[in-house]
Amino acid sequence: MGSSLSTALIAQWPPDQFGDEHKGSCVIRRNNGQEKDTDHIPRPDVIGSFESSPFGIFLRKDTQVSMTYAKVATDSSGTSTSYRVDMTVLNSRKLTPALSVPAAGVANYYLGDVTAEQVPAYYRGTYSNVRDSLDLHVYGSAGGPRLALVLRPGGNPNHLKLQFSGQDSLGINWQGGLMMFLQDYWMELREGVAYQVQGNGTLLPISWTPTYNHQDSSAIVGFNVGSYDNTKTLVIEIGYASAAQDGNDTRNLEWSTFMGGTLGETFSAVETDTDGNAYVCGNSWSYNFPVSPGTEQYPPAVQFPPGADNAIVLKFRGDNKQLSWATYYGGSEGNGTTYSSYDACTSAQRLALYTGQAADRQYVYTAGSTNCTDFPTIATPLSIYANAPTQANLGGIRRMWLGAFRKSTGVCDWATTRGQTGGTTWAADGLSVAVDLVSGQVAVGGRLDFDRPNYPAFPLVTPPGAFTKANGGAFIVLYNADGTIRWSTTFAGRDGHRPFDQINDLEFTSSSWDSSRKLWLAGSAGLDNGAPLAGTPSPWGTGYYKAPSGLGVEAILGSMDLATLQLEYLTAWGGLDNAYDNTAMTIAMGLDMAGKNLWVVGGTHATDLTNVDCPDPNVPGVYHTTTHSGGDWYNRCEGFIFSMNPETFALQYGTLIGGPADDMLLDVGHDGSKVYIIGESRSNTGIVADINPDWYYQPLNANMNSRDAVILAIDNVQHAPIMRVRTAFGGTKSERGWGIAASTTSVYIVGAAASSPWQGFPLLEYDADDDFDFFQDGNYGGENVWSFLPGYAFEYFLDFEWNYYGEVLQESTSQTSEAFIASFASNYHVGLPEEAAKPELFVVPLQGFAQWGVRYPFPGQWTLAAYDATGRQIATWATQGNGQAIDLAAQAPGIYLLRATGAGGASLAGKVVRP
Repeated sequence: MGSSLSTALIAQWPPDQFGDEHKGSCVIRRNNGQEKDTDHIPRPDVIGSFESSPFGIFLRKDTQVSMTYAKVATDSSGTSTSYRVDMTVLNSRKLTPALSVPAAGVANYYLGDVTAEQVPAYYRGTYSNVRDSLDLHVYGSAGGPRLALVLRPGGNPNHLKLQFSGQDSLGINWQGGLMMFLQDYWMELREGVAYQVQGNGTLLPISWTPTYNHQDSSAIVGFNVGSYDNTKTLVIEIGYASAAQDGNDTRNLEWSTFMGGTLGETFSAVETDTDGNAYVCGNSWSYNFPVSPGTEQYPPAVQFPPGADNAIVLKFRGDNKQLSWATYYGGSEGNGTTYSSYDACTSAQRLALYTGQAADRQYVYTAGSTNCTDFPTIATPLSIYANAPTQANLGGIRRMWLGAFRKSTGVCDWATTRGQTGGTTWAADGLSVAVDLVSGQVAVGGRLDFDRPNYPAFPLVTPPGAFTKANGGAFIVLYNADGTIRWSTTFAGRDGHRPFDQINDLEFTSSSWDSSRKLWLAGSAGLDNGAPLAGTPSPWGTGYYKAPSGLGVEAILGSMDLATLQLEYLTAWGGLDNAYDNTAMTIAMGLDMAGKNLWVVGGTHATDLTNVDCPDPNVPGVYHTTTHSGGDWYNRCEGFIFSMNPETFALQYGTLIGGPADDMLLDVGHDGSKVYIIGESRSNTGIVADINPDWYYQPLNANMNSRDAVILAIDNVQHAPIMRVRTAFGGTKSERGWGIAASTTSVYIVGAAASSPWQGFPLLEYDADDDFDFFQDGNYGGENVWSFLPGYAFEYFLDFEWNYYGEVLQESTSQTSEAFIASFASNYHVGLPEEAAKPELFVVPLQGFAQWGVRYPFPGQWTLAAYDATGRQIATWATQGNGQAIDLAAQAPGIYLLRATGAGGASLAGKVVRP
């Protein structure tokens, strides 16, 4: 009885491996005349099309299945781009699919000259006997669309071939997904498996490997199956997994969402408070940025955008990712002194949180730049800033501004600008901000952008005995707790060309041996009237000190004594690019005091660094190198990391990290045990590695004219800073990783994305059952990707973000820019029972170049395939033993995934790095 029942079921359709077929909203809607092409011409050849599918799937006559993706235009041209791939069974009969398994509900269409009412839907379309004893099924499930090649008893396995046309290339990725590549996009049918149906209805896995062939401008994928019983039905199923068994490996990724309107925006910084809430700032060109999506806790303080480009400040609850509040900020009248014409522009570049106990100081501070002549300065009565002085926009191309927003509601209680009075040949940009938890003082750092010899007269305030410097190219302003100015000075050199002189990050700290308060700064300095910037060596003989070379731009790290405002320490860091021009080009972007360790990150061209600049702790697991990864003249930037003991000024650890193209680290934060770093990379090899099974991992994309965000995590241990996370984040277009911060439970990242979900950007709703968690699954950003703040625009050259001397732009200046925020759970597994030992794929390097030995857990028939970082299969090997040698010398440098499949269905994986 069981065997007869199984045979009867197979005659209709094969059993699905997940058992969730014919469920959910992924259905095939019959074409009753409503289907038209992009020219609005009816398509009677289409029998039905899928709904609730990741891309368009159309079942057509003549055994044709078309898959489409449409990129909808967001600019004024109204031009959209459609991508299409057609699939059939090779040498198949020309058949019309039969629709079966009715789904609930009907649809009505009223399309001008077409009226189609009561149109039914089905779950399955079947092309029966496309070749002798071979059927093609396309059907819906709770997980999404799937297709199955069903070879009935006695059928010829050589007929298991699918023919594709319209794609650039085709491949089976390492997870068994069928990938169709179309320019910068791909469409994927996931989870490829082969199995036979036993007499009792159970499924027996069968090993298989793909084959490829190009014939007559099309690609053919075949399925070579292992040993199987040809008296029973063989099924090859490809498609989306069950919703409860999705193949995406998100690991500790807990939330990832776009946030923006239709004209483009960027999130530039994030910080967390003691309750785990996340505060974010940035800028938006959109008139419809969701400051009030309807689920916020508090209404926006400024609901409508006052200018063309506006600062945005917002808060998310840490417990449920609900938007607590969001607001615009800025003016409505631009000064008309820049290439942005009279566009009113305001940006928020960095933020700082007061996390102390004083109830009247619970503010989030933002610093940025504005060109608005009517920038709204404010000093709210009855607040601690009731008597704070405010300075309106009194001149300049751009002007630094500082704002204090209530952490609870987002209302701004104090806002002011600072800069020279009058003039249109200079700009003062606010790039960094910090608040002292002890005294309530607030510091802002930035840069002066000007054309020599028109040096701006940035207003100085010099208390007795305080450090002061006139005509520097950077600046620091220190505000007292009541908003009055305690100290104001320029700093660094005065070349005037970004990014030569700037203060990119600030942090207040406390000395452990005398409890004195310090203000640390990190940034860069260039030439000072042709002479190197004067440094201040460490007061301790063992402290690190490097005198500025005067041969270009160097990173700077310094410390001010907060009581006396004296500069107690200032060193350069970096070296010369001996491979090209023997000049210096290094910039520090991020600074973080994590316990007893001071961490600094940035980018450098230096090729002459030594272990003095990058100490090696000589501990297993520590990532360390002083070797620059190379690159051409326009791809010279390498990320760098170093840590210092802030008491003795001694460097404890340092390393370069990068690939063959530009790489830059932009921000650093910490929790109780680890330091987290974010940046971006144009490389397609190097940097990343799947080294932590608890952490999200993503390889680099095949970057050429694009970039990925990169995330690193390091143990915050002086003698053993072991690197625990090295992953990319993003899709196939460009992503910027601007900010990172950690609470006790989560790590947050923010930035800007050009990729859409169709281009692989990783999205994840925090709680699908909660209507209040913020989640936006579409990239609506337009092409206003440039920033009026030069040096921080999305499209500019990654290497320091400037193109003053006419460098070739590496990527399109007309791509979208949507802000994003994501969070990762940081509470790692503790105290879990050790898992039972599993079979492993052992890979060991051999003496030959790019050669490895692969050992299997037991002898037998094994097939090994290698995949590059894009998921394309580049080589296969087979053996009957328990090991073999492989050679990747003919392949490009990079990370390759090895996937071994045994005759019994065992599937093992490993990775190698081809140097």
